[in-house]
Amino acid sequence: MKRAQSIYRDEHKGVSFFQEDAWAILKFHPKWDAPEQVDLTEDVPGATQEDLLGASSKMESHRRAFEAQAEKDRTLMRLEVLRFLATSTKDLDDEAYWIKKKKRLIKKMRNDLGDEDDEDEYESF
Repeated sequence: MKRAQSIYRDEHKGVSFFQEDAWAILKFHPKWDAPEQVDLTEDVPGATQEDLLGASSKMESHRRAFEAQAEKDRTLMRLEVLRFLATSTKDLDDEAYWIKKKKRLIKKMRNDLGDEDDEDEYESF
């Protein structure tokens, strides 16, 4: 008890040791019986954030970064759609709309026919 009080007085100058009742109970437990005094103010060499917090924090940060990027992508897509919807068609020629629509239908039909031809080739094997 005297040793603990002297160590406490050395470390904490001018502060009284008030936990005598608790120390009387805890001093016989091995948790409190350190063979050498440990300096807790020093940095632990070689300890990284991953060592201290574990790999889960690293995975969590990657997940949050992925979700943030996905939200940015969704926002950009919404802005593109809104910009497309806000485009004025007043100045466009009426025939230009129908010509473009027919071209799109022709391209779609070609793609659909091309996909059907590819399916026939795979079924023959």
